[in-house]
Amino acid sequence: MHFYESTIIVSKDGLQVKSYANEHPEGYVIAKPKYIPTTKIKSEELPLRPLLGEEVNRFDYWISDEGLKDYVSKFKETYPEYYYESDLYNTWFFVIPKNRIKDAPDGRAGVKKIVNMGEDEMDEYLSLTQKFLNLLHDSGLSYDDMGVTNSTLLGTYTYGRSDIDMIIYGKQNYWDIMEYMKDAKHELLRWRNLDEWKKYYATYNAGLNFNEKEFIWQAQRKTADGLFDKTVFSIFGVEEPGEQYVKWGEEKCTPLGLATIEGVVENNFHAAVRPGYYELKNSKVIDGPNQKVDLVVTYARDFMLQAFNGETIQARGLLEKVESLNGKKDDYYRLAIGYFDSYLTRKGEEFIKVKH
Repeated sequence: MHFYESTIIVSKDGLQVKSYANEHPEGYVIAKPKYIPTTKIKSEELPLRPLLGEEVNRFDYWISDEGLKDYVSKFKETYPEYYYESDLYNTWFFVIPKNRIKDAPDGRAGVKKIVNMGEDEMDEYLSLTQKFLNLLHDSGLSYDDMGVTNSTLLGTYTYGRSDIDMIIYGKQNYWDIMEYMKDAKHELLRWRNLDEWKKYYATYNAGLNFNEKEFIWQAQRKTADGLFDKTVFSIFGVEEPGEQYVKWGEEKCTPLGLATIEGVVENNFHAAVRPGYYELKNSKVIDGPNQKVDLVVTYARDFMLQAFNGETIQARGLLEKVESLNGKKDDYYRLAIGYFDSYLTRKGEEFIKVKH
């Protein structure tokens, strides 16, 4: 089974996790914990939710540094199988062992079910979701290339509070939808205005090294998140099998330390997925080991779709030497942003921003 990025997975241990990549180590799926039962470990800092009759913590990187480190340490002790040390990347990943998977609902099947519902079968949330799916379908995209995820798929949504979370399968399909949404027309579709963006920024994870003006300018250029009626929607892009730029086990990354670089984006096509990347030309190191950097890779959704071809970016992250293990590529250097450990050891230090 191919585990797409943004797949919701329910474990036999009662955890709900969300996949964070399209390529995975043998026997595992890279997946961040989303909801963790409080029966074994509990944090008063993490949000508490009732979920299917059970109290759970909703995992969040942006609690206090001390609270996050303490909870992650307890999580690793309590659920050691959900923690994977990678020799290939010299870091660790949250994972779910495939033999601990209880259910991985199909996002495409969720779409098929919703679009075929009659009005008398739907509540307000599902009716709104169906209308949104129809809006995307009006672009020419097949329903077969759409999926739903998170509470939309699991049926654990709360109307008026839960987002509509969509998946678009295939990178070109995703770029086409992003372009379509720029001019899409629907009486329920709208984008945050300036005051709403300011309010959002004030409560946002302020660890992205942007001032208010920079953040809003970047955010307003993206069409992956908006409002449909009064409900927030998010559209995720995922790779189809065979679209990955590198498969697990083909490369080895050696960390060289934190670095800040500048470069011109030569190709941003792969920045639609996670991990996504930007190909650079004319790169230079401003701070850190002096190497020519070919790619800026991001595991953080905040920095996907961040820059367009021809734009100059500044980025800070972990500089890595990349060695090909199959002999198909020459060694090169990349800047990696958003590894799981970065939120524990360099939280708020990594970024990608357009220079203008």
